[in-house]
Amino acid sequence: PMFLPCANEALAEAALLAECARHPKVFGNPDYVFSYQLATGKIARGFLVITLPAFAIAMMLSPRHAMTVLKELPHLDLKKFYPSVHPDLALKAWRKAADQAEIAPRWRELGDKFIGDHAKATAGQKPSILTGPMFSHLIGNLVLRDIDAQLSGLNGVKYFRYVDDITLVGR
Repeated sequence: PMFLPCANEALAEAALLAECARHPKVFGNPDYVFSYQLATGKIARGFLVITLPAFAIAMMLSPRHAMTVLKELPHLDLKKFYPSVHPDLALKAWRKAADQAEIAPRWRELGDKFIGDHAKATAGQKPSILTGPMFSHLIGNLVLRDIDAQLSGLNGVKYFRYVDDITLVGR
């Protein structure tokens, strides 16, 4: 099935992302995450900045260090990532970030509503967030924050993530 938002939903989603972009310390991506960064005032159009992951990873590697992609585990792909994110997990990640950013209740409630709509749209199958909506990309990044923090802290290893693709680079 394909779910398309009506004009009001699309505008509401864009407004919510613009509000989240006003809180980059909470909703912004760490330097090692290259997927769907919220656009700031520097961006002339759109609400999400899309980067090319291979280029971004190459730019982050220091030429002074001999780094090679780990042969045993060069790349992890979280298969069917968005369909694996249960609405309860999405809601928990969203509310934690909304609390940290201290966004106004109307924005928090709008995020809650979007997650609830995703749950309704996937009723009858495994409840999840939808693949595709801009808000899903924000939620995906929030859900993976703890994993990002753990893997980026590995000693002697550089960690990079683009959406649901993880690359580890080290000696």
